[in-house]
Formats: sequence, structure tokens, C-alpha cells
Amino acid sequence: MEPGDDGPGVLVIRPEAVQVLDTGGLDTGGLPATVAAVRFRGTHTTVTLDMGGGATVVASIAADRVLRVGDPAGVHLPAAACRIFREEDGDHA
Repeated sequence: MEPGDDGPGVLVIRPEAVQVLDTGGLDTGGLPATVAAVRFRGTHTTVTLDMGGGATVVASIAADRVLRVGDPAGVHLPAAACRIFREEDGDHA
């Protein structure tokens, strides 16, 4: 995909690359989110974040970090870790 290409697409990022910030992190460029689900996985915790407008992000965080459903959070998606797939490029789910 070339810069400036338009059209529908999907932004993808690996859960371990997503940075979950305290709500105070919003003043440093984080996007606002609400914790929608938390699942302890032993060595880490998987958190689903509601970004609003039907968008969700899944993050992998340290197992000792405590987040609860309904908690406000900030989300940072490092540009180098993001990929965009155009819908016509096929299955990317």
C-alpha cells in the first residue's frame, strides 16, 4: 500500500505491541479507551479495550498489572508496529 492510498482497510497490531497507559497517559498522546474484558493467562493478561465507535483493541499486559472491566485507560499504538490491510487484499483476520 502506497502512502495516500484511500479506501476501506483494517489496522492490525500484535497485542504485545499495544501500550496500555494509565488514564494520566492521555495527555501524552494516548487514545481514550475503556476496559471491556480481562483474561488472566498465567504469564500475562489479555485485555480487550473498547475504543468507542465499535472499535476494539486487544493488548497483552504483565500478569501482575490489575485492570478491571469498566476501568478507563489510555492506549498507544506505536506506528512501527501497525500494519494496514486494504479490504480487497483478502482475508486478514
